[in-house]
Amino acid sequence: MSIAGTVSVGRPGRRLRGAAGFTLIEVLVATAILAAVMTAAMAVYSSSLAGSARLGGYQRAMEIARDRMARLGTRFDITASRSAGETDDGYRWQTRVRPYTPVTDGLSQAVGSLQPYEVSVTVSWTRGAHPYHFDLHSMRLGRSP
Repeated sequence: MSIAGTVSVGRPGRRLRGAAGFTLIEVLVATAILAAVMTAAMAVYSSSLAGSARLGGYQRAMEIARDRMARLGTRFDITASRSAGETDDGYRWQTRVRPYTPVTDGLSQAVGSLQPYEVSVTVSWTRGAHPYHFDLHSMRLGRSP
């Protein structure tokens, strides 16, 4: 019994004419490139998630600060004061109202029975081991003391 056919022997690492597929080196290089691209993509995705969480913290702090500022009211019954507290979700706030004292003379004088007041609300919180804070400042008119 005889087996008919031809066997071609070529140099190692070279493709035979008409042979389909990739060499082992090509597959390894493609895998390494794919791994590098995926690593970079995951780093960007992870950074994006961390930034989104941080932004959510600032958004919540801004809501608290605006709420504390609104509770002071818009009437002229504002007076110098200081208060502080903490929300159920761990945000600490501090409100400070004090008479406005500008750098230039003459502007801080009360006009009639009204006095300008500087209002500051600071909200602080921690995520993991990182402390954050948000400050909101405004001016209000109140009765002179």
